Amino acid sequence: LEDLKHPLPVEDPSKWFSPVTIEQSITKYEELIKSIPESKYQTKIIKDLRDKIKILRDINGNIPQIDWSKITYKNTHGDYNALQLMYKEGKIKAVLDFATACNMPIVWEISRSYSLCDKEAMNGNFNLNNLNQYIKTLNNYISLTTEDIKCMPYLYLLQLLHSTYGYKQYLRDPQNEELLFFGFYRTKLCRYLWENAEKMVRVLSKDLKKR
Repeated sequence: LEDLKHPLPVEDPSKWFSPVTIEQSITKYEELIKSIPESKYQTKIIKDLRDKIKILRDINGNIPQIDWSKITYKNTHGDYNALQLMYKEGKIKAVLDFATACNMPIVWEISRSYSLCDKEAMNGNFNLNNLNQYIKTLNNYISLTTEDIKCMPYLYLLQLLHSTYGYKQYLRDPQNEELLFFGFYRTKLCRYLWENAEKMVRVLSKDLKKR
């Protein structure tokens, strides 16, 4: 998408950090909790949603100030993961589904695609050595700034915190447990990112300065 002739829509993720947006998401989750029916997953779903509310409340006003003018924006697929790839003879031959393609901070795509492609992240935790290697490889094509790294965990965290994906789909179709489990996974990521954001920035910034 680097040399795409037609401009893609620009996504402004700074709004994800807005206290107004955060309060709207808290209200959304509080309303959703009221509609959770009795099931074998009821307790787990409610705990997850309450955890997301708590992180949203804790995060409000407690995120490092981001200078958006120093953030690297790139064209991005918007939903890049292994399920969108077609292979032939062990090599990627095509990428599918560009419905959410846009121009936005590339570190969002980096952190998101890493979390969905590294098998060691399947439990909701990042392997920072693997992520750092991922970034090193990408540095052959793009140059990240220290502001990009500072923004990275918080950007992905806020996007996940605002999303009810997985939970709402399950409530509409209780047979669709696969999407519910994906919602569980995304909430695990939220917990990890909030607890380890400062460490991630520190480790990745240190390695960035070496390059």
